[in-house]
Amino acid sequence: MVAKKGKGWVLAPSLVALIAQVDYIANKRSKAADGSIGDQRHKIKNSDHNPANGYVTAVDITDDPEGGFDASAFAESLRTRRDARVKYVIHDGRIFRSYGSNAWEWTKYSGANAHANHVHVSVQPTNDGLNSNDLWFSAPPEEAHTGGGDAK
Repeated sequence: MVAKKGKGWVLAPSLVALIAQVDYIANKRSKAADGSIGDQRHKIKNSDHNPANGYVTAVDITDDPEGGFDASAFAESLRTRRDARVKYVIHDGRIFRSYGSNAWEWTKYSGANAHANHVHVSVQPTNDGLNSNDLWFSAPPEEAHTGGGDAK
């Protein structure tokens, strides 16, 4: 479940918009690995799933191509479009960052969780990163629909 607010924090509005767009496009997809606020494991480390300055700046979205959401295709579209809201994306043992010497290039992810069953999206802690409601997909939802839901 993607919690959108809690005591002293809210999920970045840009990520609320992302979840709404994914749910519109793939309204029958699995949500088994969806999440926002960090669990106890996250609380003991530096994680964008933990609140900072009143915001949670990361969301996990279940990979369910048969249900209409292909996490690999989505992650690659963010990378190739160089979406300015993105801080980093993790999926299937790989990560790309929007900063640093390998900016926008997939590299091996060495964390304990390979994020094989979901995509992790972290946004920049900037006004646009937190608040932009621009579409997250390269086409409007009607054109980006992949067949898993009943979007019109």
